[in-house]
Amino acid sequence: MYQFNPYAIPPFFTAIFLFALGFFVFIKNIRLMPNIAFGLLSLSSAIWQFGFGMEYLSIKEETALFWNRFVYLGVPFIVPTMYHFSVSFPGFKEQKRFVILSYILAAIFVLLSRTDYFITGLRKYFWGYYTNPGILHHPFLIIWFSLGIVSIINLYKGYKNINSALERRRRKYMFLALIISLIGTLDYLPAYGLQLYPFGYLPVVICLSLIAYAILKYSVMDVSVTITRTGIFIGVYTLVLGLPFLLGVFGKNTLINLWGENWWLGPLALIAVLATAGPFAYIYFQKRAEAILLREQRKYQEILRQTAMGMTRIRNPRQLLNLIVDILIKNVHITHSAVYLPDAGY
Repeated sequence: MYQFNPYAIPPFFTAIFLFALGFFVFIKNIRLMPNIAFGLLSLSSAIWQFGFGMEYLSIKEETALFWNRFVYLGVPFIVPTMYHFSVSFPGFKEQKRFVILSYILAAIFVLLSRTDYFITGLRKYFWGYYTNPGILHHPFLIIWFSLGIVSIINLYKGYKNINSALERRRRKYMFLALIISLIGTLDYLPAYGLQLYPFGYLPVVICLSLIAYAILKYSVMDVSVTITRTGIFIGVYTLVLGLPFLLGVFGKNTLINLWGENWWLGPLALIAVLATAGPFAYIYFQKRAEAILLREQRKYQEILRQTAMGMTRIRNPRQLLNLIVDILIKNVHITHSAVYLPDAGY
């Protein structure tokens, strides 16, 4: 009924990661609508990836078809939850009724996915079985792609119209995250005959990771630090997910000669080792990279800290203010500095 397939490893790990990420953001504040919408988005994406993993493991087409229809318990809700997230911020109250409509449409598409009008059968590719779309699958894609574009436009408008600098930065990262998520739509190409391994889990992981960070951190850090963290995350977990995959594909014959029918224990053991070491490797490389990127900032922060301790010994207000301005200009490298006091006597 099932057999080990290294191509199923990335979807399974992605499903676990997305579920954990969504749950973590949700429990941080279960009353905030962005957190609720993000939790639903992560859950829908996790169902999508878990279903694909089980489908790739399936030997018989009947079993694979069951899991393919399971995939569509989550897929129809991915874009509505994304749209829900985009209107969960102030300024889009007039669109709330359309959120309900989008969820109703998602439920309808879930029901339709049980029929041959939506999925006529399966295609067989080198990585396993995949969707063969029916006539109703085409309007589904058109509607969902259009709703995804509206979600991106909402976040862009929110970014342009907000006055708070910190909130603008947060909205900017959310907007960029949804742009990245569009790459995931390439996963529909195999459904229409193009033999391209579905790698949509990568942009989705990046997208949801950026959104989660923007939700949990009101003050989003410098873009170079964020990009660096994302790059390290992608690099580390590409190895964590990719090495067992490569071992299973290119080392299968060697493993069969060594262990016979238990050859799959090799990739499984490698998964266990890398999954354990992955978080520690990520933390290590993240700290090293940030130490380089923030070296200058931490240098003048230490100077300011030491100077602040010495300022306690200065009793003359004018001398103290001149010292503060002088230190800021020399160490923080700003061009102008001033201190405003209500008493002009200083």
